[in-house]
Amino acid sequence: MGNTVLVIAAQLAVVLWLARRSRRSVLTAGGLLLALSYLGFWAAGTLGGGLGAGALCAVAVLYTGGEIVYSGAGTALVVAAAPADGLGRALARWELSNGLGRAAAPAALTALLAVGPGILWGVLATATALGALTVRRFGPTV
Repeated sequence: MGNTVLVIAAQLAVVLWLARRSRRSVLTAGGLLLALSYLGFWAAGTLGGGLGAGALCAVAVLYTGGEIVYSGAGTALVVAAAPADGLGRALARWELSNGLGRAAAPAALTALLAVGPGILWGVLATATALGALTVRRFGPTV
């Protein structure tokens, strides 16, 4: 319960602070933070023992930061970039893409993990970084 309250409080403060910046830049930064955290999870998993547990906790903080930044910017970018008469369709596509990703994730991640943790975390980091850089390069400037 305490963690949830802290995340909500931090998310509100961070989103309000980031509201002054380009949504495209914020979404890119969130994606890059997430990609970096995936590499951190991979590295922390190789350490083992107390050092590995501490590293895992530190990376979890980085991951939470990436999630806060990303989730706050994604929908805002869609709303700002969509034409007024197409806002509903744009939001529906955004939510559908998120929902499909959430539905497919368990099977995809389990298959990657079966090959090995390096493949799992490497694919996650690469795909997330490429997505963030694509938004940075081709996303609307709002």
